[in-house]
Amino acid sequence: MTTDERIEKLERELSKARTRIHILVVGAGLCLASLAAVYAYGQFSLKPRPSTAEVSGELRARNFVLEDEKGRVRATLGMFEGGAMLRLHTENGDTGVALYLNDERAGITLNDKNGKHRAVLAVTQNMPILSLSDEREEPRASLAVLKDGPILTMRDAKGQVVPIR
Repeated sequence: MTTDERIEKLERELSKARTRIHILVVGAGLCLASLAAVYAYGQFSLKPRPSTAEVSGELRARNFVLEDEKGRVRATLGMFEGGAMLRLHTENGDTGVALYLNDERAGITLNDKNGKHRAVLAVTQNMPILSLSDEREEPRASLAVLKDGPILTMRDAKGQVVPIR
């Protein structure tokens, strides 16, 4: 092999090596650009999360669930029958208190330890109503203010109206 042939061979190998280096540099640049984009969009943030004093703005959702340290649902805030409802739950998961509001009614329901409705205070059709129920959730005393005046109804265990004493 002559010196000229050797030089030509070395130049070809050098050209191939330069091409490989260019490909490696472009690949490394693309990798770095990808990492920069990921960090810029917050997928892998190196910064610590801001404290609550630094957080501003709003959070939107249709339902929120609050759990205790054991993972039990203790409160929910969400949409219900065309309106909003806040429910507070007992340790065993029953609803203890429910606060609701939609276009037709607003109210609060108080339940006993077994999750049964025992007291309801509501405004429906622009009329306030207070209803107290027994352990079977049967209304026993009700007070409402109707258009023509207030009405108080008391019922015995059989559901019969009893006179007010």
